[in-house]
Amino acid sequence: MAGLPAHAQTSAVPQVSAVGVGELRVAPDYALAVFAVETSSPDAARAGRENAARMASLRQGVEKQGIPPAAISTVGYSVRNEARVPGRAPKGEPDWFVARNAIRVEVAPLEQLGALIDVALASGANRVDSIAFLAKEEREWRRKALALAVEHARAQAEAMAGAAGGKLGELLELSAGDAPSIPRPLFAERAAAAGTVVEPAELVIAERVVARWRFAPPGSATPR
Repeated sequence: MAGLPAHAQTSAVPQVSAVGVGELRVAPDYALAVFAVETSSPDAARAGRENAARMASLRQGVEKQGIPPAAISTVGYSVRNEARVPGRAPKGEPDWFVARNAIRVEVAPLEQLGALIDVALASGANRVDSIAFLAKEEREWRRKALALAVEHARAQAEAMAGAAGGKLGELLELSAGDAPSIPRPLFAERAAAAGTVVEPAELVIAERVVARWRFAPPGSATPR
């Protein structure tokens, strides 16, 4: 008699799979603020010179707040031509050139941030492009969130296996998935007599894992 195909002789191994999510809420301990200077002129060189002067004043003002030079970096510079739109400006009006220079400033402790915003605006900045709140030990927090995600996945798998009358066997697969999409914290900014006050929210650090175990049916040997 001809033998059966190999795949017909092999029965599927029952498995239990689960997705686990670990989430931690952490207080941020530093911020990255991006301040920009924009100047415009019918002459590109003049726009650039005016921008350079205002940027020098901005950097000087920021450093006077105790920010070290190493914590200040340029993140963008451009000079663009804003052409006159026909029909929207008198004939003969020249095109304008806009020079833009932006710096990113690392701010710690966070209590400095409100005063730094006020100083930056007073020293030459005319744009606050972004403020991001971060935690210096974020990698360590992510490792802890991963551990919580594994615990969550196993708890779910054990509950499913138990409800099916069995238990978990050996671990077959464990991988980190895409972290849940959680927005960066918002912050409240309010003007007070003493200047701008910035109140950051907590950071939400989340990780996701996918895991599979062998399913041990009732009466089977103790799973490995």
